[in-house]
Amino acid sequence: MKKRCLLLCLLALGAGPLRAQDSSPGVSVQLAVDRDTIYQYETFVLTITMVSRGVRLGKHLTLEGMPDPATLAREPIESLPVERRMQDRTILETRRYRVRCRALT
Repeated sequence: MKKRCLLLCLLALGAGPLRAQDSSPGVSVQLAVDRDTIYQYETFVLTITMVSRGVRLGKHLTLEGMPDPATLAREPIESLPVERRMQDRTILETRRYRVRCRALT
């Protein structure tokens, strides 16, 4: 059975990342777009950044809760190289995903 990482995206593009204040295990997710204003029929890039501390994540990302395809068209999700570093004797893993989207309405 493949492990999957589910990201529930309810158009919270303006929300900041969730961050743990201590060194306990956890995951933070940040969504960002490549421009301040998105107009109808304009293509834009959505970048998803996931930082895990002491948690092993699956290798696949699924976006759920996205707008209907008649409202938002999107290409396949592109995985960017994984970054790992040590912080306070814990491995921090940063995964980035990029997807080109087009606002249809």
